[in-house]
Amino acid sequence: MKKKVLVIEDEKLSRNNLVKILRAEAFEPISVESGAIGIQVAIEQEPDIIICDIMMPDMDGYEVLRFLRQEPSTTLIPFIFLTAKTERTDMRQGMNLGADDYLTKPFEIDELLEAISTRFKRQDVLEKYVQTLLLQLQQSPDINNALKVNPTWNIEKLYVDLSQAKQQLKDSNRQLKLTQLEKACLLQILSGHSPSIIATQLNRDPNGLAVDLSRGLYRYIEALTGGKLKNWRDIPLLLSQKGYLSNI
Repeated sequence: MKKKVLVIEDEKLSRNNLVKILRAEAFEPISVESGAIGIQVAIEQEPDIIICDIMMPDMDGYEVLRFLRQEPSTTLIPFIFLTAKTERTDMRQGMNLGADDYLTKPFEIDELLEAISTRFKRQDVLEKYVQTLLLQLQQSPDINNALKVNPTWNIEKLYVDLSQAKQQLKDSNRQLKLTQLEKACLLQILSGHSPSIIATQLNRDPNGLAVDLSRGLYRYIEALTGGKLKNWRDIPLLLSQKGYLSNI
């Protein structure tokens, strides 16, 4: 399956050139001319990577990135900035917002392709690691003991219902599933581990993971249970009140 690349660029010539390059390299490019449209398309299409210009008239690239990093469905999508700026402070601003890379115009085709390839390789490594971790968690003594002590825990139904809550929050007709990362984090929380411990196992920044969980998994649980989460410790209680867990 072709990787989907969203290009957000207000300059028509630059946008069309990027599309030609990406199509020639067997990607599936989607191009838009403004930040506002880019946000809408990113949420609807969930591209594999986003390439975005910084200087745009209606909404600059920083605003686009800030919004997408706050949206659960797009918060982990790799994001590359295109910019004519070379100031270190400008680069730091983008990195602080969660940008993955910068390309300074004009750039060589090889630079663009290398930046994209590097992002995909890192994503693949993370996904494989999380899949391995999830398998280990499902087979771990902590989880198995919890399931033996609480045989009425309905984890699979919980996954399905949380996906439906995720779908409702996203206002989409497409069938959605919890990501492997969300499942791994949820299993860890139910086995008594804190987000800081989970972050260490995932080699993630604890504050960044906590923000991702609060924007994503926590919101799905709130939508499913109708409750309000003050912190991760409330998750087992809310789920037990809805009959997913027992003896909590």
